[in-house]
Amino acid sequence: MKVLRSLLLGLLLLMLLAMVSAYAYLQSTKPTYEGEVTLQGIEQAVEVYYDDFGIPHIYAKSEVDAHYTLGYVHAQDRLFQMEMIRRLSSGRLSEILGESMIDADKYFRTLGIRRMADKTAAYMKDKGTPEMHQQINAYLDGINQYIKNGKTPIEYHLIGIPKEEFVESDIYTILGYMGLGFTL
Repeated sequence: MKVLRSLLLGLLLLMLLAMVSAYAYLQSTKPTYEGEVTLQGIEQAVEVYYDDFGIPHIYAKSEVDAHYTLGYVHAQDRLFQMEMIRRLSSGRLSEILGESMIDADKYFRTLGIRRMADKTAAYMKDKGTPEMHQQINAYLDGINQYIKNGKTPIEYHLIGIPKEEFVESDIYTILGYMGLGFTL
């Protein structure tokens, strides 16, 4: 009886330790909503305030700093969602989720969202204004700064995929997917 009690107590302590460890790990992957973060690429101080609904409010002295911060905050809050939309609309979900996603990949490749995004990015490089390039690049730099230095969302660990930097075509791919969503 004494051995059974000791065994149960040991099992209970082991389960408690596992739960505390899992909780600590999950807390370490959560976005940072308080405190100070120093970002390379910001020219002047930017303030981000999260309201009671978790919506960020960005206060910056320049549009470039605001777009950079928006990219960083966007990636901090939604990096995995951005990754999945990028892969879905580019026809690349089966790379990470397996053969069951091949039909979805074929469908989205047939729609040509990624193909049009690549064309749009090339067109904007030639015809876009310098201010537009500066703002798009600032937004991308913010996203990529988070990808390089920010916390990795737990979904990346669960699926076992690496973080990939975003390029301009990815932005237009996501916009194409959102546009498709408005038509349904």
